[in-house]
Amino acid sequence: MFAWLLLAVSVCARPSTECPAIVPRCLWDARPYRGTPALLKPPLGSVFLHHTLEPAQPCRTFGACARAMRDMQHFHQDTRGWDDIGYSFVVGSDGYLYEGRGWHWVGAHTKGYNTQGFGIGIIGDFTATLPDPDTLALVRDELLPCAVRSGHIRPDFTLRGHRQLGHTDCPGNALFQEIQSWPSFKGTGALRLRSKFFEGERISATHLSLCSTPKWLQNPWHRHQNPPYGDGPEQDYLENGTSLQLVMAVYKVTVATGDMLEAGTNNSISITLVGSYGESRQTTVSFLFLPGKERSLSVHCGQDLGPIVLIRLHKWRLFLEDAWFCKDVRVTAPNGTLYRFPCYQWLEGVTTVEVREGSGKKLVDDKLQILKEHRRRELATRQEAYRWKNYAQGWPRCLNVDSIFELDSNIQFSRIRANNFTGFLIFQGASHFLSGFLLRRTSWNSLDEMRTIFSRTQGRDIVPEYVAKHWQDDDFFGFQFLNGNNPIVIHRCTTLPLKFPVTPEMVAGSLGGGTDLGKELQEGRIFIVDYKVLEDIPTDTIYGRQQYIAAPLCLLHQGTDGLLRPIAIQLSQTPGPCSPIFLPSDDEWDWLLAKTWVRNADFYSHQLLTHLLRTHLFGEVFAVATLRHLPTCHPLFKLLMPHFHFTLHINTLARSVLINPGGLIDKVRVTYEGLLLVVQRGLEQVTYTSLCLPDDIRHRGMSHVPNYHYRDDGMSLWEAIESFVTGIVTFYYGGDAAVSGDTELQAWVMDIFTNGFLGRTSSGVPSSLQTVAELIKFLTMVMFTCSVQHAAVNNGQYDLGAFVPNAPSSMRHPPPCEKGRAFLQHFLDTIPEVATTANILVALILLSSQLKDRRLLGQYPEEWFTEAEPRRLIRAFQGQLEEIRDRIEERNHLAELRYNYLNPLETENSISI
Repeated sequence: MFAWLLLAVSVCARPSTECPAIVPRCLWDARPYRGTPALLKPPLGSVFLHHTLEPAQPCRTFGACARAMRDMQHFHQDTRGWDDIGYSFVVGSDGYLYEGRGWHWVGAHTKGYNTQGFGIGIIGDFTATLPDPDTLALVRDELLPCAVRSGHIRPDFTLRGHRQLGHTDCPGNALFQEIQSWPSFKGTGALRLRSKFFEGERISATHLSLCSTPKWLQNPWHRHQNPPYGDGPEQDYLENGTSLQLVMAVYKVTVATGDMLEAGTNNSISITLVGSYGESRQTTVSFLFLPGKERSLSVHCGQDLGPIVLIRLHKWRLFLEDAWFCKDVRVTAPNGTLYRFPCYQWLEGVTTVEVREGSGKKLVDDKLQILKEHRRRELATRQEAYRWKNYAQGWPRCLNVDSIFELDSNIQFSRIRANNFTGFLIFQGASHFLSGFLLRRTSWNSLDEMRTIFSRTQGRDIVPEYVAKHWQDDDFFGFQFLNGNNPIVIHRCTTLPLKFPVTPEMVAGSLGGGTDLGKELQEGRIFIVDYKVLEDIPTDTIYGRQQYIAAPLCLLHQGTDGLLRPIAIQLSQTPGPCSPIFLPSDDEWDWLLAKTWVRNADFYSHQLLTHLLRTHLFGEVFAVATLRHLPTCHPLFKLLMPHFHFTLHINTLARSVLINPGGLIDKVRVTYEGLLLVVQRGLEQVTYTSLCLPDDIRHRGMSHVPNYHYRDDGMSLWEAIESFVTGIVTFYYGGDAAVSGDTELQAWVMDIFTNGFLGRTSSGVPSSLQTVAELIKFLTMVMFTCSVQHAAVNNGQYDLGAFVPNAPSSMRHPPPCEKGRAFLQHFLDTIPEVATTANILVALILLSSQLKDRRLLGQYPEEWFTEAEPRRLIRAFQGQLEEIRDRIEERNHLAELRYNYLNPLETENSISI
């Protein structure tokens, strides 16, 4: 800044041959040109003078004049529908000329004559009064002579007022009368020069030179040509008219293209560097970018720009639109300092994208006004793009889109994943269709026949084969409450609920000798699962046949061998003659059918609450709130965004084909109304404790149950995530005051509380965070939910559900009201018929599949963090995950039935399937 002031002072006594300083578009914050500009063909023979009329009063400061320029451009573009501000140049009463369309682009100022001359507008209404004398002299004695000398207009040019060429009073009576006395008004006469220096607010010449770029250079499709007139590509003018070769500072720039399919482009890309002292001219990078490749260039500047705080990437369409995915940009300053700019976004159409330097910055860390303004604009744009909507009453709110085609390109599936997803679904559906299964609407003939469809899809792992052999065993039934798809519904039971009147005599035979029900309850070896949330849920028909659902209770006992086994089942919430308590001592088919009803209830509890609500819907809430309230430079944005990869796409797809009216859930067959009701009830029961694994395990009394692999592996991963989060938070937040004072963070938390948990204070979910410890816990919960918890409840869906009797999606007879009526054919007529079984298998295979380009927990291909310490913390986190992987694989090597769903090699970073 001091250097600019010195230079400004040094040119106060300018010679009479001076050219006036022109404020470039970048300094008055012009919008980009819309469309493709047409080039003028100098030298031109005319200049047309206008007054702007609005604002009526002349502007006398740079701020006021720049604001008037923006207002005029918005009016011309938004109301008039023009490509840009109409004038070639605009004159303020602050002593400056302002660049409109400039010397080289055809304007929109004088209808029918725009290609023949330049349009000069003076800010103000000059119907009755004249502009200041200095303002008039700036045009008459400086701009017009300079335009002649530089070859933009002919020496014999003609000056006219706008009214001479159209039905208008412009440029006002007073100003028009004034210009009639100018020598050029009739196209003849010598041009006078002046040497007066304007007093008052000034912008330094060097500052102008950093932005001013000849328009032929800014147009990428003309960059390769010779300049159409005198000023070469490395030449600019200071306020004293002296040319300055911009070789004082050279910046080395490397631009990297993403490696995904179609990431490259044949459109023109140019770049502007913005430093704390000034900015560079716009410099073309290239016209061809290939996937996974880099382009290098040098950017020449008139002086050191200071620390580079952001860059602008400008994309121009040459022939056809060709989107480009920018991975990152690296800038090496003349002193050797390396600046990294993580981009990781698509640029589409004719656009300019601003990318900040990669250091994580909270709002309080930004000192430069340009960065504060960039931050504000980014969030304003995001909040307009990512809006909330109510999907259903009592549900978490979701992103306001109706289809995946409305999603921003940056949150859609990659082309590889989309093709993989669609092709997989078509292949599996076609396979079952050709086999005839999807057309059969009858019951299975036998359990052995069911294995024929199962054999077509199994072979991926030994777990489905184990399930098909052991699905009737009581110990495997109990095992699934600990390590199945729904491992969070079981609680330790210390007192039997009145609605479940199990007597000691009923279960004495199941408990073994030397003990009784009271003692086992007291010593913590009795557990309960209650599906009250499913009570009175409406069901519909499949292929004309009514479907049913129960709300059972199941009591389990931990034996001396450490295994859990069911000891009593009641299929309704209301005890009585029509709600018998089924026992292991009952007839084989009675007991098996009762367990199958529990497995059916668990199917819905798992799919609608544990899976859909508690991972997918909450994950979407976390993602949308992050996009709305945390700018890209915020350290928590950098931490969290990898854990929302593809989440908004998969959820939008789910609302279109899975949970919508007529979707898969509606067909299997809880009605759409029933689906809405279950999730609404589930959200009412969600607590912050239940979302934080250590708290949830303690609350459910499950801390010391043996063989609870979900708990053990989940706790290892929770602690690893917590350690990683602790390092990040400690690095960026100096203490509790920094947390409570981060207004963007507080807005983020409140948005989650309000739109995710509907402002329900009884949930215990925080609406603000006041301490470092509270922030660490909340962030750990978010990351755990979007990665580990989703893996735990998603990855085993095919393994445990492929043999449908183990997890039936529908029941075609009502729950039995008495014992002794069950037999094999009744069982086959109750579980899903052939076509529904095939439909469910296709869905389970897809939901459990490992699609291409998946990202595992701890993998961060997008390097949002650029500082050394966060990158070290990432490596340490990855090391912890490797140790957890080794422990899990060592345990699985010795196990008859392995639990591998939380192996870091099987755990994705985000909810993407």
